[in-house]
Amino acid sequence: MNDKQSLAQKFEEKIAQNQNENLSFENSLGVPIRVQPVMHVEVPAGDPQTIKARHDRSVKKYPEITVDEDEYVVLSMRRHSLGYILNIIFSSMVAVFLISAWIILCFMPNPLPIPANFKPQLSVIFGSITLLLILLTYANYVVYRANRIVITNERAIQWISTTIMSQKKQVINLESIEDISYSRDGILQHLFNYGTVKLSTVGDESTYTFAFSPNPDKKAEFLSDIVEAARENQMLSDKLFEDGEKMSVK
Repeated sequence: MNDKQSLAQKFEEKIAQNQNENLSFENSLGVPIRVQPVMHVEVPAGDPQTIKARHDRSVKKYPEITVDEDEYVVLSMRRHSLGYILNIIFSSMVAVFLISAWIILCFMPNPLPIPANFKPQLSVIFGSITLLLILLTYANYVVYRANRIVITNERAIQWISTTIMSQKKQVINLESIEDISYSRDGILQHLFNYGTVKLSTVGDESTYTFAFSPNPDKKAEFLSDIVEAARENQMLSDKLFEDGEKMSVK
């Protein structure tokens, strides 16, 4: 009995001294005993078949996004279309002004002494400005659509674009997100149900914002559930995963 107790004590002492090395000691008979420590490997939570099915689904639906083997897209967020519609309205007003000025100056009597031989050049100038306006409007649409957030079961990936030549990508682990909030200010935001979703991280006190988000209150609540599941290393329920797909915009 004493030999067994002594053996157990030696075993515990060896483990406490160095858990990364092969453990060896002798019993009362002088026979060496070797013990290989067991390594702890973190296994993703959830059914492997379900995870693989969701992963394959994400790869097919979002081929532009690279995800790990046990990772899948839960939510894809884009800006509310109202932001671009407002830009179209402004551009249309400018275009109407330019076309009206061109018609008045070139085809209607006006007090300005414009030579008749200059009117073709004037038409080219107004046409060029209008074409430039159309190109700028389309460029704004491309930039507006380029801003998005994709939430997986592990990360939050945000693409930020201010101009066609200026693009940035930032990635946040869900475990690093400390707080999720939203704001909705003004008549338009309440009327058309859009606002700003904010993700605050632990440590560096950074806040990642996503403006013109549709249904910001529902998105913030949904993101909180995803972050909580990631912190507890739990697989998302089928209902939560399906809700994310319904809210997603490709």
